[in-house]
Amino acid sequence: MVQRKKTEGAKKKEPAKKGVSREKTASGVKKTVKRVEVKGNERDVKFVYKNPDAGEVFLAGEFNDWDMRTLPMKRNKKGEWSITVVLPPGQHEYNFIVDGTWVQDPACSERVMNTYGTQNCVIQVY
Repeated sequence: MVQRKKTEGAKKKEPAKKGVSREKTASGVKKTVKRVEVKGNERDVKFVYKNPDAGEVFLAGEFNDWDMRTLPMKRNKKGEWSITVVLPPGQHEYNFIVDGTWVQDPACSERVMNTYGTQNCVIQVY
């Protein structure tokens, strides 16, 4: 799941915008898509992966040269793994690494083929 937040200078905060909530994927993992506070040009993008059984989860994408170890996600008590990264506006490809295995974001509906014959998740940052 991805949550987007835009920030700008010292302007007054706008209220959070409610987004779409979905219940379960085919694999039974719950997912939720939510938009949060939107301001200015900078984009804080929160990635969330729900899997209470995972031992470790990392985020990798074109924004970190697909490095499997530089963006570790943190787990909360509910088994939700998350990390917030700053991304410029545009299209960004990513996937999760769950216990050493590349995994697509079950909450992501937009995907593209990669050079390995599998798919990457895509997020549009505005």
